[in-house]
Amino acid sequence: MQGIPALVPTSAGADTYRVSTASRTVEKYSQENLLKLTQSLQTTLDIDRLLLMFSNELSRLVPHDGLSFTCTEGIKHQAGREADKHYVMTLKVPGKSEIIGVLRFDRDPTPFNLLELENIHRLSSNLAYPIRNALMYEKALLNAAKDPLTGVNNRSMMESTIQREIDLARRHGTPLTLLCADVDFFKRVNDRFGHSAGDKILRSVANSISRCIRSSDVIFRYGGEEFVILLPNTDASGSQLLAERIRTSIANSENRHLDYHINVTISIGVHTLSIEDSPGNLFNKADQALYQAKRSGRNRVCIL
Repeated sequence: MQGIPALVPTSAGADTYRVSTASRTVEKYSQENLLKLTQSLQTTLDIDRLLLMFSNELSRLVPHDGLSFTCTEGIKHQAGREADKHYVMTLKVPGKSEIIGVLRFDRDPTPFNLLELENIHRLSSNLAYPIRNALMYEKALLNAAKDPLTGVNNRSMMESTIQREIDLARRHGTPLTLLCADVDFFKRVNDRFGHSAGDKILRSVANSISRCIRSSDVIFRYGGEEFVILLPNTDASGSQLLAERIRTSIANSENRHLDYHINVTISIGVHTLSIEDSPGNLFNKADQALYQAKRSGRNRVCIL
């Protein structure tokens, strides 16, 4: 990995010539194209598209094989490919200490020279605000999709997610199962211990479910004390085992409020996608199975 160069004049003629040439090249680019680049980067809030647009423009001055950006949370976006020779720089808001993330520039077989590194630094400053705005937009979308109490996905995200997973399951010929889960006698908790205790129970239930499912599974708070869990690539038998694991985990959980231990159980309805199921049918059949579990005595799993 190359280090960040010290772009200062030296007594060596060749080095002085390279720096002064770089300055003239950057100034020429600034006069002719910098405004156009800045304007084009303001046309999108998609980070992948921003990188592609920037990479295409940068390639006019600095040929490269790939460019990637990794934000401070560790999420990586990439345009092009990685190479053995690469240069890494911290992307900051110009004139401020705020770190947005890390940019990596890749090229084989030759490393970047001093002139190219100066061009990279000069042009990258125009990428800072567009990427920061895109990250803020992504965060706002993510927050809008989350239930503020439990931190899981909210109901507004459920419909589009179910449709997407149904399309994927049918395209790849894989099973898809939906669980509807409802906390038993939740109103009694609120009536006896208060809504703060009820909120604590809901967070505990959401955490228990999240610990039981895979990273590919999706959990939603549907409303009140009801949760929906979407299980891609999971058939009826596998989903029944998972539902029982969730039910047992919650029944065995330790829930205390003040000096009281609150026993919590959950009822779960299960339905696996069939050929004729629409998104609405998939949910409704799992919901019917849930009510069957309720009518059968609660704290159990029913499959429809």
